[in-house]
Amino acid sequence: MDRSFLALTICVGIFTLVAMIWDIRSRRIPNWLNVTGLVVAFGFHAIFNGFEGLLPALAGFAVGFGILFVLWLIGGGGAGDVKLAAALGAWLGAPLMFITFVLSAILALVVSLAAILYRAVMQTPANASAGGASKGSNVKGALQAGRQIPYAVPLTLATWIVLIVKSCTSW
Repeated sequence: MDRSFLALTICVGIFTLVAMIWDIRSRRIPNWLNVTGLVVAFGFHAIFNGFEGLLPALAGFAVGFGILFVLWLIGGGGAGDVKLAAALGAWLGAPLMFITFVLSAILALVVSLAAILYRAVMQTPANASAGGASKGSNVKGALQAGRQIPYAVPLTLATWIVLIVKSCTSW
């Protein structure tokens, strides 16, 4: 593994870890974190790869922003998720950002389905009727549990998986 990829991996690992912890704790990803991540990503690529390094960073920014922006428009995430994906795309470049997004979508689906199933199983009819809730609200509650997964979690895990695979292969 070359030094620049190792440095990138460390920087991205720290950036995504902070974003994930922040998102878990507050359900928000602060603008200062995303803007700092974006500026440092562009600076990193300029330092390690010169002016030519900025083009892949811009393409990655466009992919990260574009995909999550469309999802945000249809109610599939928050604005902080869009900005996080844009900054992460600047770090990873377009091809790795696209792979990371696909993997994060799969991870988000698995985690959401697990949360829905857990919530549906844990809300027995006896518990629901004791609280005055109807059977229909059990389903709504379970579905709401699936929607409340902070997106920085699957995005971070997907990023780490992609970087580990890339470091172990010539991908």
